[in-house]
Amino acid sequence: FDFEQPPTPDAINVLVSKYREYLLAAKAQGISMLQPGSFLIPGSGFDWQEYGFTPLPSRISSDLSSPWTQRFTHHFEVFQKNWLAALKQSTFRETDKQIILVDLFEGLNHSKSHLYQLRETLSNLAQTFVYGDPGWVQRHLLRQQKIAKVAFVATKSDLIPAAQKDNLLALLKDVTRGATAQLDKDEIQFEHFLVSAIQATDAGSNEQALRYVNSEGRYMEATFEPLPDSLKAMPADEHYPALPAGVPRDHLARILNGNGLDRLFQYLLED
Repeated sequence: FDFEQPPTPDAINVLVSKYREYLLAAKAQGISMLQPGSFLIPGSGFDWQEYGFTPLPSRISSDLSSPWTQRFTHHFEVFQKNWLAALKQSTFRETDKQIILVDLFEGLNHSKSHLYQLRETLSNLAQTFVYGDPGWVQRHLLRQQKIAKVAFVATKSDLIPAAQKDNLLALLKDVTRGATAQLDKDEIQFEHFLVSAIQATDAGSNEQALRYVNSEGRYMEATFEPLPDSLKAMPADEHYPALPAGVPRDHLARILNGNGLDRLFQYLLED
């Protein structure tokens, strides 16, 4: 890229669009720690086309007089002030409970390194999880003390046999351990949950098997290898394909048989 040209809107759009294409390609390959994620979230509210930015070569970023450095520094400041700070204030500081959805199946389907990236991402975001902190007036004059709660939730737990759920829960705790260590330090309550909004599978012919409806509407059975209960226990070259279960015809009745939601709601609603 020619950084000798001035940072016109057209030139910036070309560079930012290429960087966004790179982020999308990296995400498709299973890389989860992508910055800034707001470039990839539809409807995030951040106008990356107007105020986009990218990493710059060191020869450019080290030159504070460079028009590119100055322009992207300004765009990054706009991002921090108008989007990131506002997000933290409106989303994380005005509520005392939060659900963090953790897609373990995507990581298991990709690789061990994907799950390590997921752990690192959650650890880096742990400061953001500390929300609902009452101000001085609430603490000292009004005697109000909010108790923040965080629920780490692994979804689609119906896609593994019941015999494997202890391992999945242990893996969830291992992936979130960096974040929970920070929450524990800050005396924030947290808990881990396995949930499924619908029971899309049935028990198989043995405890390691499930029956499900595939994309062609056929009733199939799949047998599972044991899931790792930690990142350390997962071989570096192994991956665990997600069960391609479709929605059964009796889905309305199966919604009533969703797993774990009652316990999750009880945890969030109780004082």
